[in-house]
Amino acid sequence: MALSLVFSIPFAVNAITFQHNADMIIAQGIKSHHKAILRDQNGEEFSVNVYETPERTISTNLLTNTISCVKEFAVQLNASDIQPMSAGSKTETQWDTSLGVKGIVTIYYDRVGSTYKLTQVTGSWENHDAGSTLSNRSVIYACYDGLIYPSQLNSADLSSNTFNISTGYTRYANSDLTPCAVGCNSFVTISRPDGHNWQLITPNTLVGNFPSGM
Repeated sequence: MALSLVFSIPFAVNAITFQHNADMIIAQGIKSHHKAILRDQNGEEFSVNVYETPERTISTNLLTNTISCVKEFAVQLNASDIQPMSAGSKTETQWDTSLGVKGIVTIYYDRVGSTYKLTQVTGSWENHDAGSTLSNRSVIYACYDGLIYPSQLNSADLSSNTFNISTGYTRYANSDLTPCAVGCNSFVTISRPDGHNWQLITPNTLVGNFPSGM
């Protein structure tokens, strides 16, 4: 019978340990090179900074060299984090109307070298603006490379502002191959009493890139 050697870090025993609020992730994290998109009902788009924490190790299997990891992402609709994607779009006052909404995604995965297996995604949206409502919440989560695609690419419609999804994925995606995508994109519609609607699309990407439109 094979003996499995696992080294565990005590403070990283479950998802709750890593479920920080958006402010903490933004303060401690770094800006991702992936940008979120804030789109109004007229199709005008703005890029929004996404913040991510460094990879954290939960446990290591010394026999298989498998590292179980977690990484957190956060986005906030703050004036300093939003930029028009084309000249002559809206004024700062107009797109400041959606302030008060923040999003968090926590991604759990196993890694062996440059290969990744997505195991769980959790997250939430924080609505700090009593005048706005959130709807049409959904996620797309993926763990594929050119040899796996289109398997291990799934979506889920959500009925609340929080989610916790175990992926059930069994295969590792090789980040050295093209295409490759490992992560979870989140979607939410923000509606204001004045009739303005915005869609916030946030890429929470470990490696690779999701296909356009996802």
